[in-house]
Amino acid sequence: MPHFLAKLDSKPLEYPLIRGDFCFHREFLSLKHPTKSCVYASFKDRIFLLQKIRRSGDFLIKSEKATPLKREILKQALRIYSQSFEVISHNLQKNSKHASQKKALDLETFEDFIQNNQAPILIEIGFGSGRHLIELAKNNPTTTCLGIEIHTPSIAQALKQIELLDLKNLHILQGDGRLVLESMPNYKCEKIFVHFPVPWNEKKHRRVLSEKFLNEALRVLKSRGFLELRTDDSLYFEDSLKLALKNFQCEIEIKKNAQIPVVSKYEARWNKLKKDIYDLRIYSLELNETPFDNHAFDFSFDTITMSKKSVGAILKTPKIIQEGYFVHVCNIYENKGDFLVELSMGDFDWPVRLFVLLAENKLFYLNKSPLKTLNNHKAHLLLQNILSQKGV
Repeated sequence: MPHFLAKLDSKPLEYPLIRGDFCFHREFLSLKHPTKSCVYASFKDRIFLLQKIRRSGDFLIKSEKATPLKREILKQALRIYSQSFEVISHNLQKNSKHASQKKALDLETFEDFIQNNQAPILIEIGFGSGRHLIELAKNNPTTTCLGIEIHTPSIAQALKQIELLDLKNLHILQGDGRLVLESMPNYKCEKIFVHFPVPWNEKKHRRVLSEKFLNEALRVLKSRGFLELRTDDSLYFEDSLKLALKNFQCEIEIKKNAQIPVVSKYEARWNKLKKDIYDLRIYSLELNETPFDNHAFDFSFDTITMSKKSVGAILKTPKIIQEGYFVHVCNIYENKGDFLVELSMGDFDWPVRLFVLLAENKLFYLNKSPLKTLNNHKAHLLLQNILSQKGV
């Protein structure tokens, strides 16, 4: 992670510090950890935070992951900020011109990406090595292919391949496919592939394919679009088939040991062992008449007044866990009566870490609100009650 170390006796900064498109507005001090602070900064119209940690012999200044910037822009920001310190060491060298420039989509921009897309959409959830996903994009150049994955090394590998092959129609999103699907509008997608997901036979609630996921997939799919499950686990296949048979909005196609053009490393291993592989293709029969209402999820805040006294009470609030979601106030930072609240919250399947800013009695999320899902909205309402001290 880009960072630098500075001497403790560096002179105090005078804010705001403005250099070109960068502005370092002010510094918020932690009310929980006296050695920590957050520098509130911006690049053009993009807000970001820097963490500042006082240690025994130096300051550590680094990015705050909850407000990400592109790596080179972040390094430039830290290089500029470091000019006001006596720097001991850093890793802020400019990237090689050969470094990969392809980046994954951000969850915060995903909604706009989907709304603005006009091409047919093909999705693979949990693409692993990326073999099937890459071939999908190569063989369907006029479509938008979207790979959704939580495993960072798999994402890095896919991004390298996208750049090498110049696949302009293939995009990668890091996130939980179940939540991403829930946030998508009705009948936006042609095909959804779920190949060799973890079976979770002992913890079935963790499976990708559940009754809720199937309903969301059929809602998102266009008429005659399909969800394709490919698995070597017979129990997973049987349970998924039972779910499909209970649904009246789909048509089912089953294959066993079907030969397909692209074989993953995982599948090749099972083929050598003569292990059975099952295909379950679930077609959407008709357009879903249920209106898509995630835009009805309002993630704004009512007017809230916070004081040092109420902030102390909020900081002492334990993590609150409800069915399917939670809210945890991790820290609060203060600058002249304005407050930055550091949070971990949302759906258990894909919790988010973010900040909200209270300034002039107005409270709002920095850069992004949580993904528009039901559980995230419930967590937002719970957070509002916590911050307004209305109880839960």
